[in-house]
Amino acid sequence: KSITLEDNKNNEDKNINFNKKITIKNLTFKYDNTKILNSLNLEILKGEKIALVGESGSGKTTLINILSGLIKLNNHELSVDDIPIANKDYITYRKLVSLMPQESYLMNETVENNIIFGDEIKFNKLNKLFNIVNAEKFINKFENKEKEIIKENGLNISGGEKQRLVFARSLYKDFELLILDEPTSSLDK
Repeated sequence: KSITLEDNKNNEDKNINFNKKITIKNLTFKYDNTKILNSLNLEILKGEKIALVGESGSGKTTLINILSGLIKLNNHELSVDDIPIANKDYITYRKLVSLMPQESYLMNETVENNIIFGDEIKFNKLNKLFNIVNAEKFINKFENKEKEIIKENGLNISGGEKQRLVFARSLYKDFELLILDEPTSSLDK
């Protein structure tokens, strides 16, 4: 079923509060009849930090896509504070989650706009994030600092600099659940 604007309007009124835990119960997931996840049970407590470790093809990215709401489940296997997330709830659920994928995109826009992504600019927060992700040094090299234009997909900056900006973007809006998929793969130790 596609979500209509009316569905979206109704969804905005529904609150999904993450106060205690996100749970996946007895999830079996297949792509084209190939089983990726088999009877998975997972509980993530609010404030908890977890790491997914496994070989390539073991289902880590699939699980990340499920937790971020990019893959919708039909059978209520995903719940927040024991309330199942139904198909119509995914728009609201995604507002809880910030995902920093392995491959991230930057717009042909200023440094700050690539981070705030249409949100209200908070300069103190932006500068704090530059420090947290260790981006101050390369941003200060730019003639226009945070007003410098980053070319589409970061063609005028290094892979590590791009990753630092996307990391800052992931942290900017204070989401309830932060998912990082190999966030330091392009960074020096």
